[in-house]
Amino acid sequence: MTLESIDSSLRAANLGRIDDLGTAITISELRARINEVWAPRSPAFDKMIAYATDKGWVSSDGRDLRAHIIRKESKM
Repeated sequence: MTLESIDSSLRAANLGRIDDLGTAITISELRARINEVWAPRSPAFDKMIAYATDKGWVSSDGRDLRAHIIRKESKM
């Protein structure tokens, strides 16, 4: 999968985008999706976001979480 197709998929799902800094995942959308199946663990999610904030992995406006995408090139 190319970075362009990953970006398109993230945008189509309203989940984030790929930009000059890497991958940005929209925290509010991630929280909404996680709460569908992970609601009892909301405090753990909040702790994860707090940890990411302390590490500088959350945008200054608190909207996006930075993430890494590791791709393996297919051997053809």
